[in-house]
Amino acid sequence: MLKYLVYCLILFGTANTWASTIKLGVYHNQPKLFLSEQGDVKGIFGELLLEIARQEQWTIEPVACQWEDCLALLQQNQINLLPDVAPNAERRALFVFHDEPVLHSWSQVFQHQSQQIDSILDLNQKQLAVLSGSVQQRHLEQLMSEFGIVIHLLEVDTLVEGLEAVEEQRVDGLVTNHLFGSLHADAYDMTETSIMFGATGLYFAANPQWPQHTQTLSRIDHWLHEWKTAPQSFYHQVISGWKPAKIQPFIPTSLWATLALLIVTLLFSSWLIKILRKQARHFKSALLTTHQHLSVILENLDTYVYIKDTQFRYTYVSKSVCQRFQAKESEIIGKTAYDFFDAETAANIHDFDQRVLIQGERIIEEERNRIQNEHNPVTFLSIKTPLRNEKGEITGVCGISTDITLQTQYQEEVHQLIFFDLLTGLPNRKFIVEHLSKILKAEDQPSMHGFIVMIDLDNFRDLNDTFGHDAGDKYLNHIAKNIKKQLRSNQTLGRFGGDEFVLIAELTPLQAVNILDHIQRTLVRVKHACSEPFNIDSKAYLSSISMGISLFSDAKKGAVDGLKQAELAMYDAKKAGRDQIRFFDFEMQEQADKRTELEAGIRKGLDSQEFCLYYQSQHEADGSVLGYEALVRWVREGVVIPPSDFIPQAEQSGLIIPLGQWILKTACEQLAKWKELPDKQHLSIAVNISAVQFQDPKFAQQVISLLDQTQAPADRLELEITESMLISDLDKIIDILLLLKTRGIRFSLDDFGTGYSSLDRLTNLPLDQLKIDQRFVRNLDKHSRDAAVVKTIIDLGRNLGLSVIAEGVETDNQRERLLELGCYQFQGYLFAKPALLPE
Repeated sequence: MLKYLVYCLILFGTANTWASTIKLGVYHNQPKLFLSEQGDVKGIFGELLLEIARQEQWTIEPVACQWEDCLALLQQNQINLLPDVAPNAERRALFVFHDEPVLHSWSQVFQHQSQQIDSILDLNQKQLAVLSGSVQQRHLEQLMSEFGIVIHLLEVDTLVEGLEAVEEQRVDGLVTNHLFGSLHADAYDMTETSIMFGATGLYFAANPQWPQHTQTLSRIDHWLHEWKTAPQSFYHQVISGWKPAKIQPFIPTSLWATLALLIVTLLFSSWLIKILRKQARHFKSALLTTHQHLSVILENLDTYVYIKDTQFRYTYVSKSVCQRFQAKESEIIGKTAYDFFDAETAANIHDFDQRVLIQGERIIEEERNRIQNEHNPVTFLSIKTPLRNEKGEITGVCGISTDITLQTQYQEEVHQLIFFDLLTGLPNRKFIVEHLSKILKAEDQPSMHGFIVMIDLDNFRDLNDTFGHDAGDKYLNHIAKNIKKQLRSNQTLGRFGGDEFVLIAELTPLQAVNILDHIQRTLVRVKHACSEPFNIDSKAYLSSISMGISLFSDAKKGAVDGLKQAELAMYDAKKAGRDQIRFFDFEMQEQADKRTELEAGIRKGLDSQEFCLYYQSQHEADGSVLGYEALVRWVREGVVIPPSDFIPQAEQSGLIIPLGQWILKTACEQLAKWKELPDKQHLSIAVNISAVQFQDPKFAQQVISLLDQTQAPADRLELEITESMLISDLDKIIDILLLLKTRGIRFSLDDFGTGYSSLDRLTNLPLDQLKIDQRFVRNLDKHSRDAAVVKTIIDLGRNLGLSVIAEGVETDNQRERLLELGCYQFQGYLFAKPALLPE
């Protein structure tokens, strides 16, 4: 007997120690559960469990975690117990629960005090914070599905993050249990809403793999049941201590009734929405039933809501409609659109409503409406749908109209900016390209017959330079208006850019038979429009135009191809002397393609360092070398390309600027090397300068910067200019030359005798040298006239104090004849061919 007693005592001792240490998952959900700053378990669940542990002689080991992490730890059996868990089907499959709920709780929406959320429909397009993976998140997703609303959810790891998001107004509200929300509402600028859902009991959950789960949960049930039956027990003290005014261990009867009514209402609304989506047979009766509730919503909408019967009389209007009509609802009901809108608007509305009744389908359309005596029309986006009774018969029209006037104006302004020229109001390049593309891609291609005219104002730059850009803009407007007056209905005029206009003419197949006649008449009208004088400062200004024409049928690759062809023809007209007309041909296209390919090659050559400098020596009469002329060569795939093959395209494309900069830099670097060699210090290098470089406002400063960078002697650098550069902007060129002259740079007039230089111009230039062109030298010993020209150049240079050098000297006879005429400096194949300098 004693043996059995000892055995029972051992079992009793074991019963009190089997769960001596419990790993408890703790996440922050005040007032139900949280850890204090010292790491102690607090909150309703925490204090209740600590008291049970004291009674049962358990040791509680708290494990801090976020909500979803706590669930994962419990599932992995890394913690033994997790408080504040609402059981559902998924959780009951993973965990075990005790029988007696610790608390009854429900979910509630708490809003920022700046919001006004009164019903579930008010949640549409709202932003709400919700605990990630919580039952609240699932309930919200279900609400969105059932009510057809969109709620933007911000998933947070902790409820504190949700509180902070509301306080910072990053969200409109927080969805949480009513205990947590009520406790923190005032501190975080929140107020309660009437939206509640998901009433449930809250329990301790355990992992079924934990050997002590049955005994532990049983003891928890024991204490909860014992405490709840005693009003002054520890359980009631804890509940009252945390929230005496709001937290009750049981839900009051009145709240149960409210929740039951809410659930019934939600179920009814869900059923109603599903029925409405499937069929519209009960639309009218449902509308009448919920009229009062919907009125509250409709009165606060920015849109205009109205209902009409089959006679187009208003039977319902929202508050916004009354405000627009400036009439009471009773003054509107029974009347039609003709009583409020002007005749045209009312007729359009009547047609719109009639189509809805006849077709029996929802129609969306943009309307421009004007109320009687209203100055400007208002643009609406209207959605109208037929109303049906239980038999499916149409009984009226329901309409919702939204004022989109500002959006429409904005779209029109954006369209104007994108597709029209700000100065002339004409279609711009983008519009023209898209317009022509549509014409050429038309399925039936009725307008594949037609032509394009590219129009360029000759010498427009001179107008800008002489009278200013304001006068230039006015002249462009003048030309645009005049040409536009001459257009036919099948023609479109646009501004292509700068001083270029483009005219697109569409022809029918019948008209295309005489397409040349149509082109001729069009060109005559355009020239007539541009021949009208334009008054500037009381003076008549008149400019000629150059025109290029291409045909739709030649635009094989589309609109861009056709416009390019017309542009090429126009450039050909300008080259022919301006005030000309040219038609596109494919040889012109081939030349343009070659120029484009050449330009791309020059760009690549600059990047790949394919250019190099050849030097041709210049000699005194005794044969000694006085300097060199730097001549650029392009070595492409092992082939040396002469400058005549690429310099013109480089000038036309503007690539002469970086190429010329490289030539000058390379020449200066060579001069800097010679400066250190006593036998080379006296040598100079002559560099040819393009007219395009002189037009670059940065040219002079770039030359000075190169001299500073390379430390090349400026008096050894000689820049060669041509007579053709002196035709225009002479004063500007002289200013540049004088600026560079102050640094010691020397200047030579290249190809002298072939251009249009006058003595007056020559005497104003700060030159150091004249260079006799090789065409005079070539026939020097054959034609007396060439000898006379050379003699004149030599005498002129001597009289002006300039040195004179002859280029292209290839024979001893030419050299001897030049000496006889008084020229003592030479350059040509007789002395040396252009070549690379030895290393």
